[in-house]
This record gives sequence, C-alpha cells and structure tokens, in this order.
Amino acid sequence: MSQDLSAILRPEFVSVFKKGENLQFTQLAEEAVVEDIIFRGSNMEIKVRLHDNLISSARSINEPPVEIGEKVDVFIYRLFAINGDEIQLINNLSLKDESVFI
Repeated sequence: MSQDLSAILRPEFVSVFKKGENLQFTQLAEEAVVEDIIFRGSNMEIKVRLHDNLISSARSINEPPVEIGEKVDVFIYRLFAINGDEIQLINNLSLKDESVFI
C-alpha cells in the first residue's frame, strides 16, 4: 500500500515558487500545478499537484500571488520517512554545501 506524500511532508518543508521567481533552486525544483489556495492569516496554504501527489506549502501573503491552475516550481527541503514504527527526518542533500577549498 503506497502512502500519500501529504502524510509525510510538512507544509513548512515545501516551498512553492512562481516560474522564474527563485533562481537559487530553479534547477532543483519540480514543476507542479496549483490546485487550491487557502487563506491562513499572514500565510496562504497552497495545495499543488506534484506528479500524482497533492501536497501543501505555506506561502507568505507578501510574496507574489499564485493562481489556481498555474504551473509553479516546488522545492522540498526535508521530509519524514515512515517505516513501520520508525520515523526519520531526511534533509534534501542538494542543500549540503560540499565546496572544496584548496
């Protein structure tokens, strides 16, 4: 039985960007489509369809607005992996700076 990603992804671990908005993660982001937008005080909860999964992200009301049906970039910073009774926090390895200085 497969588990829906929304069950293991926290909205604060996911960022939604308008196309071209965040150049830092452009090459690392996945394309998704906005399916719902819910006002949550100083944030909006953005629900996007990423592949076959519906996931949520928090987005500040101070950022440029996104619209339902819009294609956006999604970057996942970390997630909880659940294996039976074990839960592990996994960080996105692309955030690790492995620069070598000589």
